[in-house]
Amino acid sequence: MPFVFGSIGDSVAKAFVKDRKQLAGCPLDLRVMKAAVYSLKAQWRAQIGWLEQQLQLRSDAA
Repeated sequence: MPFVFGSIGDSVAKAFVKDRKQLAGCPLDLRVMKAAVYSLKAQWRAQIGWLEQQLQLRSDAA
């Protein structure tokens, strides 16, 4: 959720943000999420890279 809201939070409907806040049960500060997007992207890329590597290993073994 922080990655999405940090990236496009300004264009998301306020009602949707309010709904996600209620679902999460904690405050969501879009400004903080927006400031963290750069580091979140790096973490996301690392996880996706690992997943892609695991899938490739699995398909090579088949």
